[in-house]
Amino acid sequence: MKEEQEMCQIGRVLRPHGIRGEVKVQVFSDEPDRFRMLDHVYVLNGEDNPRKLEVLSTRNQGAHALITFAGVTDREAAEALAGRTLFIEDDQMLPPPEGKRYIHELIGMEVRTDGGRFSGILADVLDLPAHKVYVVEVEGREVLVPAVPEFILSVDMEQRRITVREMPGLFDEEE
Repeated sequence: MKEEQEMCQIGRVLRPHGIRGEVKVQVFSDEPDRFRMLDHVYVLNGEDNPRKLEVLSTRNQGAHALITFAGVTDREAAEALAGRTLFIEDDQMLPPPEGKRYIHELIGMEVRTDGGRFSGILADVLDLPAHKVYVVEVEGREVLVPAVPEFILSVDMEQRRITVREMPGLFDEEE
């Protein structure tokens, strides 16, 4: 793995499936056949020690994938992967759908109002049932901004800037 590559979560191993090393995986991608397009993934062993797993076979089971990895040949080896998150490198990612962005591409962008006022830095994106919510870090506190057209006016990837509608009190510290 190239050191400068970022890692992106693509799934989580839920449990072994059968006795021959196959595992059931919760897929984090919108593309149902995502794992079929990969020849390998990574699983973290400790803090910064990724282990490369070669994908031998994949089949879908509803919203999940059943995957066989090279070297994982029995239930005991599959159980050792249970609960582990699977990652890919950024260069293995599929391009996002038209008009969409990956969350990791947005994190760290500056947030400004349509009046040009610097408001903070995008720290996180919450995926709530109704819509996504941007978590903007403003002078050591967090401000939640609904990621809907009424609030988010533009996202400029080149300038790394998100423009939000000026709303009285939105970014002002409460008295």
